[in-house]
Amino acid sequence: MPFAPLPPDEPRRLAILDSLGVLDTPADPVLDGIVRVAALLTGCPVSVVSLVDAKRQWFKARYGAQAQQAPRELAFCAHAILQTELFEVADARLDARFADNPLVTGEPHVNFYAGVPLMVDGHAMGTLCTIDYQARQLTDNQRDILRDLAHAVEHWLRSQHLHEQLNRANAERRDLLDHLPDGVLMLDQDHQVMDANPAALQMLGYSRSELVSKHVTDLVPEEEHDRLARAIAEIPGSAGRLNEWPHRRRDGSVFWAEVSTRQVDARRFVSVLRDVTERRAQDQKLRLLSMAMEQCAESVHITDLDARLQYVNAAGLANSGYELHEMLGQNPSMLNSGRTPADSYRAMWDHLLEGKPWRGRFFNRRKNGVEYQEDAIITPIRDAKGQITQYLALMLDVTEKERLGQELACYQQHLEELVELRTSALVKARRAAEAASESKSEFLATMSHEIRTPMNGVVGCIDLLQRSALSSYQRELADTVGESALALLTIIDDILDFSKIEAGQLTLESVPVSLVRLTDSVCDALRTTATSRSVDLQVDVDPGLPDWILSDAGRLRQILNNLLGNAIKFSADTGRLGRVELRVQPCPPGQPGHLEIRVIDNGIGMAPEALQRIFQPFVQAEGSTTRSFGGTGLGLSICKRLTSMMGGWIVVDSQTDQGTTFTVTLPFKLTQEPRRTVSERPMSAVQTGPRFAMAGSPLVLLAEDNEINQKVFGHQLALLGLSVEFASDGLDALARWRAGRAQQRYALLLTDLHMPGMDGYTLAATIRTEERDGPRIPIVALSANALRGEIDRCRSAGMDDYLSKPVQTDQLDEMIKRWLPSDGAQAPERFGLGECEELDVIEVELSPCDYDDNALARLLGEDSTELAEFRQRFVLSALTTMDEMRRAAHSSDFVTLGNLAHRLKSSCRVIGAVSLAACCERIELAGPDCSATQMYRHMALMEDALAHVMTRLSDHIGVQFSDSTN
Repeated sequence: MPFAPLPPDEPRRLAILDSLGVLDTPADPVLDGIVRVAALLTGCPVSVVSLVDAKRQWFKARYGAQAQQAPRELAFCAHAILQTELFEVADARLDARFADNPLVTGEPHVNFYAGVPLMVDGHAMGTLCTIDYQARQLTDNQRDILRDLAHAVEHWLRSQHLHEQLNRANAERRDLLDHLPDGVLMLDQDHQVMDANPAALQMLGYSRSELVSKHVTDLVPEEEHDRLARAIAEIPGSAGRLNEWPHRRRDGSVFWAEVSTRQVDARRFVSVLRDVTERRAQDQKLRLLSMAMEQCAESVHITDLDARLQYVNAAGLANSGYELHEMLGQNPSMLNSGRTPADSYRAMWDHLLEGKPWRGRFFNRRKNGVEYQEDAIITPIRDAKGQITQYLALMLDVTEKERLGQELACYQQHLEELVELRTSALVKARRAAEAASESKSEFLATMSHEIRTPMNGVVGCIDLLQRSALSSYQRELADTVGESALALLTIIDDILDFSKIEAGQLTLESVPVSLVRLTDSVCDALRTTATSRSVDLQVDVDPGLPDWILSDAGRLRQILNNLLGNAIKFSADTGRLGRVELRVQPCPPGQPGHLEIRVIDNGIGMAPEALQRIFQPFVQAEGSTTRSFGGTGLGLSICKRLTSMMGGWIVVDSQTDQGTTFTVTLPFKLTQEPRRTVSERPMSAVQTGPRFAMAGSPLVLLAEDNEINQKVFGHQLALLGLSVEFASDGLDALARWRAGRAQQRYALLLTDLHMPGMDGYTLAATIRTEERDGPRIPIVALSANALRGEIDRCRSAGMDDYLSKPVQTDQLDEMIKRWLPSDGAQAPERFGLGECEELDVIEVELSPCDYDDNALARLLGEDSTELAEFRQRFVLSALTTMDEMRRAAHSSDFVTLGNLAHRLKSSCRVIGAVSLAACCERIELAGPDCSATQMYRHMALMEDALAHVMTRLSDHIGVQFSDSTN
């Protein structure tokens, strides 16, 4: 069986067939209808549209055929595509080309075939053919019908070819748009988005579905809408002019794009967008750099590698005097005056050729011939590859600066001469100032001593007088004098403190201070005064404050005493119950490490204009205040300055007739409760004994050069039950101590600090040096200076305690208790070592009349004069203590009442007043929690017992005490 030869255009034919894209595609209803009509009209059982590729014939449409394809070598169509007209085989069995074809000799036994070539672009793609299993011939009419149907199939194929070409073109266009870096928007005639490429979607931040149908006005800020409307109107007929527009992304951010819009046809527009945000920023940066260079006050030159000028800024032109066209292309050496050293140029080129910047100075000449100097910095400019392309020179005209520098050097030299001349004068002035300051300090110390020394005699004598038996009128006069003396002492203290502050002589300590103890002690000391003036004094310390802080306890106490004293004074006698409250609390969180001290009263208050001047020295709120309430006007000024020295501040809030609130804010640092050192404790070697002037009693050595003070201290110590020996100065005291050292004659040394011959500091230091490891005598300083530095000097000299003159008897008593304590805390007082026996007190019910006439004689002997003197002292002490106990009971101060009862109890037992001692012990044991009713009952029993003791003692000393005991 001969095979059909290949058409001469086979490669092209196969390419067109492949481009149709119809091979191996689903059946098409149009072609299915054509083959059905062809079979019916030709009377053939089979009709197909056959497409012939390189190896097979494939049936795109078939009617009456079961197979989908057949090999090309067996296909009748392989012969038909070689024709240009209808190819007809009437009987295949008789045709040598097909007689032995398996399709003829076997199934399906094809005998008749008629096929029309299907032409596309002049090339046969296949055939529209009919097949019969019987030999036959078509009529002419049937042949025409078959040709017409073949033309229809050809039209279908050409349409398919065109459609495929359009699809391919669209795909290529889409692929091109998808890969464009610029954004592309397809717009309809209303300028709504029809399509967008990925670059546009990325620029705008939308998905394609979100962007489609949006109007272009939705993509630009509202302020650009008017300009956009004008631009849209100009698009028809334009050549796609480029414009820059701000665009708003989906997230609201704005970017700039360069936009070109063209009209495609009557219904479509295309816009191309290019993001120029970064370029605009670069342009703006370049503009700023250009403006900076052009407006720079320094000369700017840019040259090429051959040192030819390429750029000169305005300052460079102004400095040189040349025009721009005169300098461009020239070498900067045109400005050289000839005074620039050659070494400078060599160094410059060495640096530049190595790629390093150079600094130096040029001596140039302007166009008009005037010379000037410029400090230059020349730097190589590199391109993106790091290659040097130009040189940049920044030059500053320093001509005027040099001139001023020379003038300044002349002035400086002249000034140094003046300074040298003035130095000696300043040294002399400084020395004079130091001498004046030292003189002022000495004057303050001297004045303090000279004023306080006579005041010690006044206050001490008044104290003793108040403790003696006086009539009511005499006691009233003594109390008035005592109050006046204390007021005068307060004024003296204020003036001295203010003077020390003004002179810069006041220094602050930083020692552990217990806020609770300090505030309680201050309020306890003032409570009696407050109660007597019908003022309720309250204290509230916030538990959130630390137990111990670092501060100056003395100055903090001084501030509290001043503020609380003023508050009590101005809250009394207002027609209503006075109220003063002390609050101590931490500051708010905004002021960590600070505390607030508030003193609040409901007193007379102050007017707003008075608040402006109350902290000024020697000034009070009103002139009438001074007359009504007294005072120097220094207290608040001192408080303000002390507060400032402590690093804090003080403010006041007040309303007339409503009250006043002072708020002191101070910084603080936490600390631990101090441990008592050995030097702070009473020495175990100190001989102790009862505080009475009798045989075997402790002997106090008093070093004091003032005779009045000797007499006052002697009476006070005698009143406290102590023997005293006087030394007129430090040398005398040292000699007496040395003489009695072996026998430990003296139990305590009281010494003035400022004495002729040897002062108290030297005396204490000498004793401490000689004591070494032997017994140690307590030494207490007595000073009228009251200066802060004195306490430190006393401590350094080896002294144990300090009392400031004038010294009241109670202060002296507290000091004696501290340094001459009883041997046992619970045992009765002892009267010497080995000479007195302890007395056991048995708790029994005693009559107020129980009195032992012989008790004192058993202790002191039968000397009637000594017994009478001792009983006289007891009477004075007992009457004074009783007065204090009455005042404490009246103010319900049961703590003070118990302390006073304890003090009187021991004396009562010594004198033999057994029932009175028992009454004292009951009051002492009752404690502060005792009810007022019970305490008044104890006091009533004590009054009876005291009256009986006074009666019994009157028999011994011949004095009547009826007035004193009332």
